[in-house]
Amino acid sequence: MFVPPQNVITVAAIRDTNNELSLFPAVEKPLVNSTAGKAKVRVAHLISNAPSVDIALPNGTILYKDVQFKDLENYIEVPIGRYTLEVRLAGTEIAILYIPNIKLRSDKYYTIYAIGLVGDEPSPQVLIPLDGISYLKV
Repeated sequence: MFVPPQNVITVAAIRDTNNELSLFPAVEKPLVNSTAGKAKVRVAHLISNAPSVDIALPNGTILYKDVQFKDLENYIEVPIGRYTLEVRLAGTEIAILYIPNIKLRSDKYYTIYAIGLVGDEPSPQVLIPLDGISYLKV
């Protein structure tokens, strides 16, 4: 796989819908004309037996709609601060996962990886690493 200059790639090993191991590449590309002082966030849905989901704030604001298994959404910019997010069944207010107290810092890139299995082990959870692109001078 070719990774262009000034880009970083993360590769996750996941179980697909046939319970077979596969690789999920997540290329990190900086936003063009990004706003200084904002955090950059995106979501990857890697829960193979979960339906499509929405990513929302507790106040009802939807950040991402109808995210399907193996979708990697584009980065969005958000004000820095602490957030609680909900992973909801798409089109509903039914939360299947709460993500409390996420601290997002200025000019940093994050990918929220939703992983695990619904009703099985490991149970659904999220990983929120600081993306490697945060360390590049662009």
